[in-house]
Amino acid sequence: MKKNKFLALTFSTMATVVLASQANAFDVNASALKLINTLGQKDPATLCRKGDAFKRIFSLRSFEGEFGSKSRTLANFGGVNCTRGTIGDAAYEEFLKSSFVKKAVSKGYLTLQADGDIDVEAAQAGLEEGVRKNLDKGKELVCKHKEKFANTPVAKVADKVC
Repeated sequence: MKKNKFLALTFSTMATVVLASQANAFDVNASALKLINTLGQKDPATLCRKGDAFKRIFSLRSFEGEFGSKSRTLANFGGVNCTRGTIGDAAYEEFLKSSFVKKAVSKGYLTLQADGDIDVEAAQAGLEEGVRKNLDKGKELVCKHKEKFANTPVAKVADKVC
């Protein structure tokens, strides 16, 4: 019994320290590389789901949505990659309510249309600029895995700038 309590306490302390350090020391470039590596293994739509450190789910929405406020390029990538047509209606509605979108909109990195949907054309223009300038690993994110974006709005950006 004591061993179980000790392990539980140790695990919760470690998790708290890790989450606190991630929140305080958010490194956009290092985190963008994690996104690139995740993308190398999975479908681009998986980057739109809710992140969960305990389940080792890493996405744009990880770190309480900090990508949305720390990187214009990654905010625009989310706005282009995570569309209703790419991830489905239910997942899109959840994505729109996420901290990622709220933070990106409050920083002016993403804009919403009158109907509340993301302005994908504006996000595409912002993503193109970020990829051309390779801001926050934008070129690696879009061009390295270009084939994974076939039939998605990201493909239009990749075709122009990669």
